[in-house]
Amino acid sequence: MRSLYVLLIEDDLDSGEAMSLLLESEGIRVDWARTGREAIELYRNGNIDPALDVILLDLMLPDMDGSLLVQYLRRIRPTPPIVIHSAAGQAEVYDQGCQLGAAAVFRKPTDWEELRGALLACRPAEVV
Repeated sequence: MRSLYVLLIEDDLDSGEAMSLLLESEGIRVDWARTGREAIELYRNGNIDPALDVILLDLMLPDMDGSLLVQYLRRIRPTPPIVIHSAAGQAEVYDQGCQLGAAAVFRKPTDWEELRGALLACRPAEVV
């Protein structure tokens, strides 16, 4: 079975490092962008493998709102499912999640097993 491939978009260094380590310890491949601009550059320059399964998105980035970032990314190429993981207020997180068509929405701090399950649910079915 192919490993899950996640683009983590998280500006907080401690949270990003912890999330990357957790994901990688589960055998999940991770690319990490620390700002919206960094994520856009990864997409624009073709540094993101087309096999990307899911974007794990923090909504509150220092350089742009997560919803705006997703609009930019979708102009470059289609995005895979998006899982929101944010410390924003509950109503804001769920409203933006609905607007983006997010596969799942979590407020920080998040139960790891629930988040892991949501990410794994985004894995495409294997063709036999």
